[in-house]
Amino acid sequence: MPKGAAQREVAATRVLICDDVAELRSAYRVWLSAERDIDVVGEAANGNEAVAMTRELLPDVVLLDIQMPEKDGMQALEEIARDHPDTKVVMMTGLVDARLEHRALQLGAADFIKKGTDFKDLADRIRAATSKS
Repeated sequence: MPKGAAQREVAATRVLICDDVAELRSAYRVWLSAERDIDVVGEAANGNEAVAMTRELLPDVVLLDIQMPEKDGMQALEEIARDHPDTKVVMMTGLVDARLEHRALQLGAADFIKKGTDFKDLADRIRAATSKS
């Protein structure tokens, strides 16, 4: 590798996965970690953990479930968007509702996806979230 080439490489997108279902977090981690340009830096099981880990890890993207214990995803989104405006939040839910999607986007979500979205599409949506200004 030529001198300085490593410095020219684009850093991987750092992703924090937040879902209360451990099996889903694990599946997201495995699939997203297979992408060369995505680095899963952590997992959170509830909204409080999502907020705390965002503060600690400063991910580029938070993949955030809406329905979680302790603090739901919408409450966590509001806090993350306020305190970490450079961190993009991709909301995910099994309950697609236009009003819920509209509210999430109003609160600062970069995207809103349905759980079960193809992993390739999910990776592309994470990339797209980081390319938005």
